[in-house]
This record gives sequence, structure tokens and C-alpha cells, in this order.
Amino acid sequence: MRELPLGSPRLASLWAVMVVVLAAFLAFGAVRIGAGFQFGRRMAILEIWSGFVAFLAGKGFTPALITGVTLLLVASLVLAAIYLWFAFTLTDADPEIPPDDTVGS
Repeated sequence: MRELPLGSPRLASLWAVMVVVLAAFLAFGAVRIGAGFQFGRRMAILEIWSGFVAFLAGKGFTPALITGVTLLLVASLVLAAIYLWFAFTLTDADPEIPPDDTVGS
């Protein structure tokens, strides 16, 4: 199994700052609504999320399904942070290794 690339401390710091800023924005940020009956109103992201959960509950979704939707949201944010880390740690291929020409043959 391959080890996770560590990258440079500078990139690790940039990644950490980006993840913390995103988390802070999701926890404390507000956006302007661009559709629906609240068009143009600024709402906190957590208020929008709680409204969405209340909408799901009002439509008869089970608590297990609502929890599943919430877990999928959290998982997608965690995976986005992981993939951003992988993108930051990409390196060029070793020039000593010849390219594989057998693909597609």
C-alpha cells in the first residue's frame, strides 16, 4: 500500500487554512438567496440547512433518511478536503521510467 504524500509544509499550511476557512464559512457564513419566495434575502448557511431538513421532515422523510442525507453532506466535504490535499501533493512522473505504450493495444 502506498503511503500518503506529505508535500511541503507551505502547501500543508495553505491546505489547512483553506479547510478551516471553508468550515468557518459553512458554520458562520451567509449567502444571498437567488430563488424562491425569499429571493434576495441574506440567510445564514446553517439556517438554510435547517430549513432544508425541516422541509424533508415535512414531506414525510424518516429521521434515518434525513440523517443519511446529512452524513452524505459531511462525507462529501471531507472527501473534497482529501482530494484537495491530493491535488496539492501531485508531482511530475519520474523521467527515468519510460512511459507505458501498451495501453490501448
